[in-house]
Amino acid sequence: MKLVPRPDNGIWMVRFTDPTTGKARRLSTGTKDYNEAKRRAPEIITGSSSRSSDFYSVSDALDDLWDSKWQHEKSGSKKSSEVEIVRRRWGKEPVETVTYRSVQDWNRDMRKAGLAPATINNRVSVLSSALQEAANLGHLENVPKLPRLTVRNKKTRFLSGEEEARLKTAALSLNEIAKRPQGGGVPRYEGTGDVMILVMDALLLTGLRLGELIKSDPQDYDPNTKTLYLLNTKGGREIESIPAIDEAVRVLTELWAHPTWLAVTKDARADPRRLASARDWAIKRFTLIRNRAELPDVSLHTLRHTTASRLVQRGVDLYKVKDIMRHSTIAVTERYAHLRVDHLRSDMERLAPADEKVVPLRRRASR
Repeated sequence: MKLVPRPDNGIWMVRFTDPTTGKARRLSTGTKDYNEAKRRAPEIITGSSSRSSDFYSVSDALDDLWDSKWQHEKSGSKKSSEVEIVRRRWGKEPVETVTYRSVQDWNRDMRKAGLAPATINNRVSVLSSALQEAANLGHLENVPKLPRLTVRNKKTRFLSGEEEARLKTAALSLNEIAKRPQGGGVPRYEGTGDVMILVMDALLLTGLRLGELIKSDPQDYDPNTKTLYLLNTKGGREIESIPAIDEAVRVLTELWAHPTWLAVTKDARADPRRLASARDWAIKRFTLIRNRAELPDVSLHTLRHTTASRLVQRGVDLYKVKDIMRHSTIAVTERYAHLRVDHLRSDMERLAPADEKVVPLRRRASR
């Protein structure tokens, strides 16, 4: 038996010869602490010897869970990237060697890398789900409780008019980049800036999520009712609808007809991989735009927040905003309630007595 550290993360591995097969094995102790690794090593070797050499790994659990559940979910294409990240870190590890402390070390490494707590928790959740699947299939007796980070609720970010203008100015600069030949060849993504401005306007005028916009189609709009119908949305319903104002219809029509957008979103409605590719295409270009506009904390989803914020600021009732934005609960919409301070003050002024028809109240004399 010999303990050796993994060069990529410093976790100690126990190297030994399997007495059943006579083959060399190397299993993770799940810790960077040498003394703790030394204590765990005999248990790991004993547990390995009592099993066949064909042990059940985290990668196996991820595969089984993907086949049985995740690939059938609407968010499967988005989850696949997190699954691969977890696989790279834990895939070769037997499921029984994953411990609270080893995952705590992983959390610490991700924090040092600058990842947000919500992102870290998502990856830990993927790992935890894989372990639960291993337990369901009889490959793990007990699923360890894994550490999670506290995520503080941040104030909802939305754009001011000046910030929106800065983003659009930065987007136009992408046209100049597209005109420059790359390696002497034909310019790539001709008209990218124009497309991104249309994308931003469409999101602001409709409150759609990026994935919903990518999957939208001219046939989804009913001109008679001025309604845009959405298929397979985040809310889980097969069909949802939103009212579309004339300006939104104009922008959508122009976007749907743009050759670059048509090429980017081709087959995205039916193929999750094409949907993920189109999403990445838009996010990468918006990241360049926001950096040029010096707005690093803005994302494409900020535009959806901006739509809700502007509705509230213009006096639309919160329950109506909930229906327009298709929020799951009113609690989600109430994040924008602080923007109604001026409107609430004007409403309270209605309690002031009017000058006319004021009848003073008189108390009856007690007997």
